[in-house]
Amino acid sequence: MNVTPKVSVIINCYNSETYLREAIDSVYSQSFIDWEIVFLDNDSTDNSASIALSYDDKLKYFKIYKTVMLGQARNLAIEKAKGEFIAFLDCDDIWHPEKLSLQVKEFEKLSERPIGFCYTDAMRVDSLGNDILSYSHEKALCSGNVYRKLIYSSFIACSACMVKKEVFEKIGWFNPDFHYVEEWDLWLRLARIYDLALVDKSLTDIRVHEKNVSRDIEEQYIEKIQLARMLIKRDPSQVIDCRRSMKISYVQYQISKLLLAENKMKFFIQVFLVAGCMFARPIAALTVVRKLFSLQVYRAFKKKYGSS
Repeated sequence: MNVTPKVSVIINCYNSETYLREAIDSVYSQSFIDWEIVFLDNDSTDNSASIALSYDDKLKYFKIYKTVMLGQARNLAIEKAKGEFIAFLDCDDIWHPEKLSLQVKEFEKLSERPIGFCYTDAMRVDSLGNDILSYSHEKALCSGNVYRKLIYSSFIACSACMVKKEVFEKIGWFNPDFHYVEEWDLWLRLARIYDLALVDKSLTDIRVHEKNVSRDIEEQYIEKIQLARMLIKRDPSQVIDCRRSMKISYVQYQISKLLLAENKMKFFIQVFLVAGCMFARPIAALTVVRKLFSLQVYRAFKKKYGSS
């Protein structure tokens, strides 16, 4: 292995023993071998440390002794990375063997602006690894200058993304104040300057289970609004797109609460609120309903956010 690897794989871990070995094994199974794993243990108290330390010296193990938010933990891991490229892998996700190889090749292609980051299609899978729904089925995957498209929706799974390390010096790091949209915020800052490359193959499996951090819909909605307001201050030229995005987020939030209503009273309250959305924000409502108007998408939604 080279002293300076081509790719640094960032794995941030907090009590993730259940799927951890499968995730790490998927890195060791890559056809592209010039990589290191920067494993940052976020003060885990389960068996995660012994699992990580059972591998060879391609896995660099670091531990912090006070649990921090994921964005801050990722920043700490990136600081320790030596690679030209940074790839992220959550402890419950899995890579297919060609993932790193095909992404590195994408960075060598010419584009109108420099390519700063690259992602693959991804498949949501359940706790047993059974396919649920691909990202490309639910969302339109884009490449090139995607800045405006990203204002409306984050279609990039973090475990599917690779970033040039040098760009962090220009656009900054993950915002540690965010708990749910720190990735979306980073993709937006990247997309203002750099092109996005797409490997149009499902090479990343995103695990959906009851302990996913992204299951709190209300907190997600609050942070989406905060992000849109920050973006308006950062880039006033996008005020119209940001306001439309905020409307879509509000409608999405109300429809999501309707789909997850726990009893008849909550259901009928949400029916009233959704009806109000349809009347007051018809374009935003149509956008959200169109995304949900699929049995597969609905099942994936219930799997991710519904009761265990």
